[in-house]
Amino acid sequence: MAGAPMKSRLVWFVALWLLGVGATGLVALVIKVWLGA
Repeated sequence: MAGAPMKSRLVWFVALWLLGVGATGLVALVIKVWLGA
């Protein structure tokens, strides 16, 4: 299981990337709604 740490790191990277994309999309949606209201 020598590749386990690298795989774990990749999982963390993907999870953080998805979290960042989700947060960016949420902020954009809030701004769009706020400007449209």
